[in-house]
Amino acid sequence: MAVKDTITQYNLKQKMNFLRKALNFCGKLILGIYIFYLFLSFIIVPLGAPWIISSQATKQLKHTVKVGAVLFNPFLLRFNLNGFKITGQDKQEMVGFNKFWVDFSFIRLLRKELHFESIGLDGLRANVVLLEGGKVNLLDLVPASAIPPKSTPEEKTKIPQTPDAAKPAAKPLPLVTVGKLVLKRTMVSLSDQAIAPGFKTVFSNMESEITGISTKPDAQIKVVFGCLIDGKGTFTTEAVVWPFAQPLKFESVSSLSNYVLTVFTPYVGKYTGHAVKDGRLGINMNYTIADNQLRASHKILVQSFDFGDKYPSQDALKLPFGLALGLLEDGQGRINISLPVTGNINEPKFNYFRLLGQVAGNFFMKMITQPLMFLVSLGGTDPGLQEMGSVRFVVGASELTPENQAWLKALVKGLKERPKILLQVNGSYDPLTDWQAIRKKTFEERYQFLNQESLRKDFRLVQQVYAEFFGYRSYWQLAGKFKDEKGRVKEEELVAEMKRRLIEDAPSNQMALNALAIARAQLVYDFILQEGFDQSRLSLGENRQVQGSMGYVPLEFTVTVFEEPAVQS
Repeated sequence: MAVKDTITQYNLKQKMNFLRKALNFCGKLILGIYIFYLFLSFIIVPLGAPWIISSQATKQLKHTVKVGAVLFNPFLLRFNLNGFKITGQDKQEMVGFNKFWVDFSFIRLLRKELHFESIGLDGLRANVVLLEGGKVNLLDLVPASAIPPKSTPEEKTKIPQTPDAAKPAAKPLPLVTVGKLVLKRTMVSLSDQAIAPGFKTVFSNMESEITGISTKPDAQIKVVFGCLIDGKGTFTTEAVVWPFAQPLKFESVSSLSNYVLTVFTPYVGKYTGHAVKDGRLGINMNYTIADNQLRASHKILVQSFDFGDKYPSQDALKLPFGLALGLLEDGQGRINISLPVTGNINEPKFNYFRLLGQVAGNFFMKMITQPLMFLVSLGGTDPGLQEMGSVRFVVGASELTPENQAWLKALVKGLKERPKILLQVNGSYDPLTDWQAIRKKTFEERYQFLNQESLRKDFRLVQQVYAEFFGYRSYWQLAGKFKDEKGRVKEEELVAEMKRRLIEDAPSNQMALNALAIARAQLVYDFILQEGFDQSRLSLGENRQVQGSMGYVPLEFTVTVFEEPAVQS
């Protein structure tokens, strides 16, 4: 029995020795791994990583890449990359930053969640240059193998058809969250060397914070961004995105204020032929995407804008830019423009920038080519007034109808809001329809006068009026064409023809037409002054021939501003 106990104690002792050796080995192994982990984190990474990143990045990007320091905190799982810089062939910095960091959470990893406390960039610098030919300098940093080949038109329109049964089931995304994505003290310089003498603007003090980043289906990402533009203008935006919502849901509010417009002289001068002397720009933009519908509003405010000296440009457009400025500017030197944009983002041909360009183009072209309608829209909200286009007189008449008066009131109100605009009233007449109306009125008045003093029948009265205007010789020649087989005059047919000739064939009297045009212009001129319009901005112009339509003759106006070319409307 004693021997058996001795053997048992020996076996137990052996097991304890083995266990102690195993634990000792594991402890040394763990300690070794831990020491190697610390050695790697504190020695190898700081000393070797900068050289490896610099050499490999320089080889891949074919530009000189420098890295100041690479740090890794093994306890906080925080990675830092400091002093990064890429220089171009001209030794100028293209892209660089002071610090990039990634702060990872080890505790969340135990709960099967990849959580980053924060990811950020501090002191980012980028010099973006648009070169001649439309090439951007930063594209040189993209390896050729990473640029996808251009697809042919056939490939663009070809849509692969995959049976629903063959589509693999969508796998749920791994849970990844980011506490915040930070951008601090960023500066981006934008230069355009494709336009002479060159354009440059600088975005500085760029600060951004993005929160709520997650792969959860109900993720709601919030973006806050702000920066200075050329040291004076400020730009801010706040946005909320639901990235996994079906359909996409997005909201944002952005504003630009106090941006000095003189920096745009190269572009404005190229197309207008004048430099920008002064002006500040402000923009408020609201965007909402919901149920595949885009609703966007753009409210633009330009203050104290003025053209400066002539700018040499062969591409200057022959458009009345001064008139456009006068139409846009109110009495306080402000230009307020509202450009709403709506559309279905699900449509294949939907293109936001093209849609915005169409809205802006239609607005400015309508303003320049139809200045009266633009002014009336400022003074009245009734769409019927805008559709009139101008004052319309009944053919042969010079009375202002209630519709004409309402239109003129709206025009005067719009003109009062645009103090730089001068208006000239041009008498108008249609040599055909106005003259026919005048002849008809003259015939009817003469016929009624003769009818009151005579007992003769209608045929004899029309005969006398016709002879007074055309002479008896013309009457006998005409009467000879309206006789029956027995030589008797067909009185009814002859009367109809005499009336037609009296109205349609009588030679026009230019003096009568000019008198009618002057009466119309004077009537409108007086009405505008009665509405309180400044007489120094109103004048009477020369008479003009116009073409009437639907029984009306439009009155013409000439809109001018200072020494700009006149625009008729």
